[in-house]
Amino acid sequence: MRGTAIVAAAGALLGLPRTVAGIGKLFDARGISPSLQQTLAAASTFSCDGGENRFDIWRINDNYCDCADGSDEPGTSACSHTAAVFHCANAGFFAQDLPTSRVNDQICDCCDGSDEYASGVRCPATCAERMAAFQTESAEAVKTMEAGEADRKRIEAESAAAWERDQEKKAALAASIAALKAQLEQQEAVTRREEQLESEERAALLREDKRGAAQQLGLLNLSHEQLALVILELVAKGGAVGHDELLALLQRVRASNSSSEGESAPLGKSPIEELEDAFQVRDDERKRETERIEGLLAERRRAREEAARQLEAEKAAAASEDEDVPGVGADVAPPAPAPTPTTHAVPPAGGEETETDDDLKIPDVEERPLAVLVRELNADKSHTRAEAVAAREAAQATREKLQSEESEERKLNAALQLPYGADRVFYSLRDQCHETQSGEYTYSMCFYGEARQSTTRLGRMAPVLEGGVREVEFTDGDKCWNGPHRSLKVTLECGPLPVELYAVDEPSMCVYTAKMRTPVACDQAHRARVLSPDTGATLFKPHHVEVEVTATL
Repeated sequence: MRGTAIVAAAGALLGLPRTVAGIGKLFDARGISPSLQQTLAAASTFSCDGGENRFDIWRINDNYCDCADGSDEPGTSACSHTAAVFHCANAGFFAQDLPTSRVNDQICDCCDGSDEYASGVRCPATCAERMAAFQTESAEAVKTMEAGEADRKRIEAESAAAWERDQEKKAALAASIAALKAQLEQQEAVTRREEQLESEERAALLREDKRGAAQQLGLLNLSHEQLALVILELVAKGGAVGHDELLALLQRVRASNSSSEGESAPLGKSPIEELEDAFQVRDDERKRETERIEGLLAERRRAREEAARQLEAEKAAAASEDEDVPGVGADVAPPAPAPTPTTHAVPPAGGEETETDDDLKIPDVEERPLAVLVRELNADKSHTRAEAVAAREAAQATREKLQSEESEERKLNAALQLPYGADRVFYSLRDQCHETQSGEYTYSMCFYGEARQSTTRLGRMAPVLEGGVREVEFTDGDKCWNGPHRSLKVTLECGPLPVELYAVDEPSMCVYTAKMRTPVACDQAHRARVLSPDTGATLFKPHHVEVEVTATL
């Protein structure tokens, strides 16, 4: 049976003066963190192995491994086969946790020498020197970190201001959209009224135009039987007849003397027929004049071509004679060239001038009267009322503005729902793009947008986590031939502005990585890493015991 006296004697024998009084008991506190020492000081027993075992408090650090997890022996190497750790206080430097296998192994791991209390090795106190060396080595990193932290604070302020502005914009858009909907409803009611009046005006104009057309076509003085004949003829042709067919039909009907009241003299020509007859006279004259002018122009063209051929022949003959006559060479002036034919005729004797080509203009083709009548009749089908046009334009302008603001509201709501990391630091960085040249390609990435390798898509940015962000990913890019969809993972490193994208690599086919120096990575977690040495303590689980605080007497 072990007791307090045995523990105290063993402690004195091994040079272990560090004991802490529990409730009625003493226990060796070596290798236990200060916070856990305070907890144990109020306890009489402790439990370990997930509560499966419970022991008296004095059995801590008794150099016997009672607990399977080794938590009862943080200050000895008795449980070195477990994940138990020894806590180095390291006053003046950074506290450190070591595997208990390093306790009393004759190697000084703790800068305060507390891990070698019974190995016979005297460890020098090096905590002050290590702190000085650490501060010297980390000075540049601290300088970079502090510059990045200052820039991050500015980015956080910009993000907070942008978030507040967009919240206000969201509220303003909602109010504006509601007002536009009410305005559009009123404008559409006005448009319906004006379009009703427009429709009535159009119908009245068409009635008037149709009556005028009927008068021009001579339909008003046709008998019922003659009108019925016209209608039946048009129905038989499917309602689609040419101008000449329509005139011929009307002429046949008017020439007939069929009437329900007996025989009557054939009707004379209708106004449109008289207009067509006059038009035909003018059109025949136009055709004759066109034929005359075209013939005259062709004759003059042939004359010019013939004159040009004669001129070329004369030049060739003169050149041949010069070659055959001795002594005739370059010193003999060539004969004066014949005048080049022009488009203007020589005026005849007496001073009278003839027409030139420029004066010979082919007459324009005149639109026939029946075609004019049909066109004017159809024109009134598109009659518009100024008030209706204005109402439609006003409603359309409101409708377009409403659609634009609704689209803007949807985009804004979608943006506000995304995560932007701690303090929404990424919010003001949306759509900011950065690029770098690597080899023959330009790599670019846009926060909350796309990443590209020149013109090739590497994916779209996945949402970041709400806490500290250490990397951003772009996924579902263009598919590689016989491979996966391209992707990019960007590791964020603390650094001041300007942002730098660098170190692009392709560790596996179509899977890309890169690094980025940016102030957004200069958070508290980064500060803790910079201001703490790399002791390797993260490789081990921290020491723990489960304490029963109720006194056992």
